[in-house]
Amino acid sequence: MKTYLRYPAVIALAFSPILQAEETGTNTEMTTAKTESNFPEKAAVRGMMEVKLSKAAVEKAQNPAVKSFAQMMVSDHGTANAKLKALAAKKDIALPTELEKSQMKACEKMESLQGAAFDKAYMKKMVENHRKSVALFQSASTSAGDPEMVGFAKATLPTLEKHLAEAEKIESQLKADS
Repeated sequence: MKTYLRYPAVIALAFSPILQAEETGTNTEMTTAKTESNFPEKAAVRGMMEVKLSKAAVEKAQNPAVKSFAQMMVSDHGTANAKLKALAAKKDIALPTELEKSQMKACEKMESLQGAAFDKAYMKKMVENHRKSVALFQSASTSAGDPEMVGFAKATLPTLEKHLAEAEKIESQLKADS
């Protein structure tokens, strides 16, 4: 036992690159595992939020383009959410079933708006959310680790990119109209 205690600095030096890699996230396996385990959960929460906000927009939007976009969101994200849920179940991954408190508050705040203010806030949120979702899915399509998760990310990404382009177009139109 005393032999080990004599050389703690040597042992620490020998393992420091491994420990440092784990702390900074440069260890490829660790980074892949993080991405793989976080991607389904992040995608699920984003999808749930899109559907929740879009259902409100289907009811409340006054601009026909916003209402149409919201209907597309409910349909497309509902389908993607179902596919992700099935894939996660197959892989024994527990997905969140509710939004986080901060997300619920953001939804409630948006749902309290009316008319053109609602339309503008909804489209602004759709642009923000889709930019984040596109980045998440781009990353997962190359580094999710699990081939089926990579496939899901790759298959879903073009739809998200289409949503982003449409959301930016509608947001721009709403700004020009005011």
